[in-house]
Amino acid sequence: MLALYGMAASRDKDTRMHLGLQDKVAIVTAASRGLGRAVALAFAAEGARVVVNARNAERLADVAAACEGLGA
Repeated sequence: MLALYGMAASRDKDTRMHLGLQDKVAIVTAASRGLGRAVALAFAAEGARVVVNARNAERLADVAAACEGLGA
């Protein structure tokens, strides 16, 4: 069993993590590339509503579109 800030995490048979983020709001800064981008996409894949911020507007728009494509 994994814990993330006091929340229990579990894994399905398909090995995806379920962090209990469905319909939670996640604010991710420096989201246009690197770790920030990866976190934003991972949270979106988990069902979180993701708010992204970065200095590079073009890259940020790409990340925002990818998050929307995942359902965020």
